[in-house]
Amino acid sequence: VIDLIRWRARHAVRLIAEWMVSNAKRRLWVHGSQPPLLLLFHDEVIPLHWTWNVDGLGHRLNYPQDVLLQAKLLHWTGPLKPWRNHGVNRLIWEKYTVEYCPAFSFREHT
Repeated sequence: VIDLIRWRARHAVRLIAEWMVSNAKRRLWVHGSQPPLLLLFHDEVIPLHWTWNVDGLGHRLNYPQDVLLQAKLLHWTGPLKPWRNHGVNRLIWEKYTVEYCPAFSFREHT
């Protein structure tokens, strides 16, 4: 959740774009856009309840069913995104996709 007034006041789009260009030239961080966001808003981060970001679905198998049922947001962190060939937790993800049809799925299911 981002306060758009502060986002605009800090010129976040420009700064993050500049940092991303710098990162492409010389590896300053890994893990996408999270590090520049934390740098820009380090003093204003407020933790959310865990149900707002159930993460690790791109590398962790066998999440407890009660955790998944309480989740408000499912986050596929990790390299094994369900839309990739060797992705994991596809059965959780596919029911939310528009084009999914179980009878014609060519994917291995995890």
